[in-house]
Amino acid sequence: MKCDVCGKPESVGVASSCLGPMSNSYCQECACSEAEPFWMFVYTFYEVGHEGEGIADWVRDLRTFKDGQYMTWDEFAQFEKQNDFPNRPPPYDEYIPYDGADEGPVEDLENIQEYKL
Repeated sequence: MKCDVCGKPESVGVASSCLGPMSNSYCQECACSEAEPFWMFVYTFYEVGHEGEGIADWVRDLRTFKDGQYMTWDEFAQFEKQNDFPNRPPPYDEYIPYDGADEGPVEDLENIQEYKL
């Protein structure tokens, strides 16, 4: 099993994320560094905080991994803002179909667009 943070093949185990109800596989270095998967930072930045604003102070102590190096929350937020928010997800209505009904499943599954970070 590989590390969900940095991708190293030598995971030491699975642990709960600090950012939400999700378990991830961690290598020794990422586990000891309080690092979270990149996508968890993206989710927290756009969905929990308002583009990084309003998050709990302890989130700033966490790190993530991108392009071969660790980055802090503040470095991640600065990267997003300086690069015109490259990881911003599209509005929900662009990738979650709505059939106009107030209840029941969407039957037109062929038109669902998949969104990948």
